[in-house]
Amino acid sequence: MPPMAGTADIPHGQSGGGDPARYLRSDGRGFGVVAEPELQRIVAYWCSKRGGRSMPCRSDIDPVDIPWALSRFFLVDYERDTRTFRYRIAGSEVEDVFRRFTGSVSMRGVTLQDMLPAGSLRIVQDRWRPLAENGDIVYMRGLVYLAAERVPVGARILLPLSDRDDGLTTGLIGFTVCEWFLSDELVPPPGLDIYRIPISEVTAAPG
Repeated sequence: MPPMAGTADIPHGQSGGGDPARYLRSDGRGFGVVAEPELQRIVAYWCSKRGGRSMPCRSDIDPVDIPWALSRFFLVDYERDTRTFRYRIAGSEVEDVFRRFTGSVSMRGVTLQDMLPAGSLRIVQDRWRPLAENGDIVYMRGLVYLAAERVPVGARILLPLSDRDDGLTTGLIGFTVCEWFLSDELVPPPGLDIYRIPISEVTAAPG
């Protein structure tokens, strides 16, 4: 999947060269880089809960508000002291992907460390780091899961939450849309572009 016009590559190095993704800047366009209508819709919901703040808090997010998104929606706490991401809610499609790692029917309380092997864990933590450290939005297009037997092509967005007076990130909501292909249907498989959208660029929902 080619990058959008006007973007610039960000050097890798986050995973010691182990991450095949390409890191890109949003170049001042904020949510304008988000192309998928369903992702734009979840962004609009997140924006509606900000209430003049840089980001909503966890209690602002009520899954009842977004029944159309629930199967592909996830809510994660970020424990800053230990830099741990811990799932609170994950929709049925998300749980189906990770059940082979967790061995559990529910992902509630499961951490990234619980579900991912060390190499994959480092890659995912690096991809999510701009959100954890700076409250930035992370938007991905292409090969959205680290999977071998099937090829998941689509898009994902991670939107920060904060329960702190200083606005530091304490969680996130995520939403993924993708289509699954057999590994021999896409040769070679697509890459992954990861856009970092600084929270300072976010003034409104796309459109």
